[in-house]
Amino acid sequence: MTNIENNARNVLDLVFTDNQKEIRVCEDNYTIIDLAQQDARHKPIEISLDYCQTSSCKQQKTKIFSYARGNYERMCQQLDNINFAHEFNTRSVDSAFEFFHHTNFAH
Repeated sequence: MTNIENNARNVLDLVFTDNQKEIRVCEDNYTIIDLAQQDARHKPIEISLDYCQTSSCKQQKTKIFSYARGNYERMCQQLDNINFAHEFNTRSVDSAFEFFHHTNFAH
């Protein structure tokens, strides 16, 4: 969304949004930093956001698992300690589900 070039004709700042209609980016003309103190290669920018409380934006929480951190060796050991044939042959489907659902697999 930024196209503000510095004195080297580079664009250094990025603004990410999923709704370009609500965001405006421009050079900051009313900055608190005096023009003489500004770095010509890093121009200050101003970001304006139009926000309406009745916006259609909805936040959705997503749980993301870090599978790379799993202790798969320990997990295999714990699963090896379960006699699946016995558990499935002596329990109803609901009881087997409850057993496995409430089995505490330590981290």
